Amino acid sequence: MRTATYLILLLFGLGFVTHNKHIWNAGAVIGGFFFLDAGLIAVLIAILSGLVAMQIGGKVAVKLQSLGTDIQHKAQEELGQDNPLTAFIIGLTLGLVWVPCAGPALSFAFTLVREQPGLEALLSLLAYGLGTAIPLLLIGYGGQGLFIQLGAYANTQAELNKLQE
Repeated sequence: MRTATYLILLLFGLGFVTHNKHIWNAGAVIGGFFFLDAGLIAVLIAILSGLVAMQIGGKVAVKLQSLGTDIQHKAQEELGQDNPLTAFIIGLTLGLVWVPCAGPALSFAFTLVREQPGLEALLSLLAYGLGTAIPLLLIGYGGQGLFIQLGAYANTQAELNKLQE
């Protein structure tokens, strides 16, 4: 891999280590210099684009999450919680929440494979996809199983409370 790839990965990692906007903005400025080969104008455009993205990125993510929550509540009210269409809509809107988180991680994966041959890159991205999907499935189905168990426990607890009265 080229040195620039390692520097990109370092800046990417630093973005997750801190929530300090000054460090993020410094990373955007440093990242602009990766385009030095394309000329000074390209560097300035990259720096400006990075700084603007740092300023509006969080605001956009909050708006998307708020929109997703509103749509979920409206679907549950109008269609009911047990409706398969409601579950589908909730899944779609969860994508709105997940995309701002998945985008940087996916760009990280693309950075790692950008200089690998086709099959090796494909296998690496497939491993990334499986590594992303398996925890989501485990949490989803495990959470569902836990929810069922807690529901049974709550019913038993309610019956015990009635017996005590």
